[in-house]
Amino acid sequence: MKDIFLKNGSVIMAKADALFKTTEDFVEHIKVLRRDRRDSRNNNALTRQSRNSLSPADRKEILKKTGRRCHICGGKITVREKWQADHVFAHAHGGANSLDNYLPAHKICNNYRWNYGAEEFQWILKLGIWFRTQIETENDQALDLVAKFIKHEILRDSRRKK
Repeated sequence: MKDIFLKNGSVIMAKADALFKTTEDFVEHIKVLRRDRRDSRNNNALTRQSRNSLSPADRKEILKKTGRRCHICGGKITVREKWQADHVFAHAHGGANSLDNYLPAHKICNNYRWNYGAEEFQWILKLGIWFRTQIETENDQALDLVAKFIKHEILRDSRRKK
């Protein structure tokens, strides 16, 4: 695990349970994680294998690994539901196209997990859970962000192929 050097000179370990003294330190760390993700994706672009289609037998084997449950949210994947074979170690970062590196996921879970690294995704989960509690307590700033989120989702949905 590598150390992260922040502007104020402090050093933290790259873990999602690190504590930050300032907002600026946290924001800088999130930016570092994004930059690292982008750099990893770009560095692996030349060497990564092209994606292969999975056979029906492969898909069946992947689905059996979790007892027909999404490995991200734990929800059931129904027989008629479209699901995705998710690269556990992201393909964009050099993850293999092997059955060992696939787990089943709901389409929405896989699309939102995207190609985030483990720590970045853990921060997203922590922020999301904290934000949900802010909504529940009807924090005015949180409710303003909810309104922006709803507008964003409506716009996003309008761009989808129907």
